[in-house]
Amino acid sequence: MIKGLTSICIGIRNTDYPICHYTANCIGNVKWFTDHAKTPYEIIVADNGSTVELGGWKWNKVVDKYFKEEKGMSCAWSWNKGIEMAEGEYIAVLSNDVQVFEHWLEDLIDATKYVDIVNAHPMYDMPWGRALEANLRRSEWLMDDPDKYLCDFRDFSLFLAKHEVFDKIGKFDENYEFGWGEDVDYCYRAQALGLVNKGNKRVNTNHVGMATGQTLMMQNAGDINGAMTRNREYTREKHNLDKFGIPHPKDEVVERQKDQPTELPKGIEKKGTRTVRTNETGDKVYLITDNTIQWVKSLETLNALGWRLGQEVIIPLEEFRKFEVGEPISMNTLNPEENVIQDAVIVGESKPTIGRPVLRYRKSV
Repeated sequence: MIKGLTSICIGIRNTDYPICHYTANCIGNVKWFTDHAKTPYEIIVADNGSTVELGGWKWNKVVDKYFKEEKGMSCAWSWNKGIEMAEGEYIAVLSNDVQVFEHWLEDLIDATKYVDIVNAHPMYDMPWGRALEANLRRSEWLMDDPDKYLCDFRDFSLFLAKHEVFDKIGKFDENYEFGWGEDVDYCYRAQALGLVNKGNKRVNTNHVGMATGQTLMMQNAGDINGAMTRNREYTREKHNLDKFGIPHPKDEVVERQKDQPTELPKGIEKKGTRTVRTNETGDKVYLITDNTIQWVKSLETLNALGWRLGQEVIIPLEEFRKFEVGEPISMNTLNPEENVIQDAVIVGESKPTIGRPVLRYRKSV
């Protein structure tokens, strides 16, 4: 361990060019807004099965340490690998779609005088916020007592602790698929050890959020929705959580929170002819009736229409574009008594459409 050094661990899984740019921005912002003389640091990248690079730009040329696993693993694996390679007295775990700004590292380190694990504050209420806004918000808390700017809000897109704290808690649980739930599990484990975890309002970041996850969904890289459900249930079982998310001893019987059921309600008649998805529209499920296609906005609505999640088939974008687009279907457009669509026709007669679908990708020439 090197006294005074911070190991900044970044896990990546770049499977499309936008995520590569997020990663580059993340690394660039760390270098631009971190005073190496005041807060020495090393950047460690643990590559979790990336398939795309920026014009041949090699990550190992721009960071201090780099390791790549060719097979796509998980977020927990990436974090563990980065921590394994870390030599710093402090370890910061940073998501690759986060931008940091001035004083971020010194403020996180300073907070470890009062807490064991400290989290940054993403400016989710100000998605356009960058360095200027971050500094303005920081200035509001500079002269305040730590009890005021250290708060219970915790976001694990950027967090820091001393190396010894990570050693005490242990590795992130790699039973979590993809990247949902390992941070929640870590919070429960830290709490059980009596460690204090707080957010620092002096450290404001820009976090894109779900950059990698949404890309994997759109690429149909795996059973993302199923993984989320399995991760939630695994957390409930592991910590014996009640319906309020409070952990209990293993042998105590508690009332659990339940996910929205994926099984069909009894007596529901199936509407439409089939449900579909496309690679370009990701995890959105659409109902097809005759020549009309409609976005089904929730799992509850999908079940009410007589379909289960997982029954949809993936169709090419070209086939998707041949349908006329009807109004999106939500529970608000369903009549609970008659179980028919009020504002959107799904069977029988045709209804004027609202035009072509709006997609992320422009139609190829």
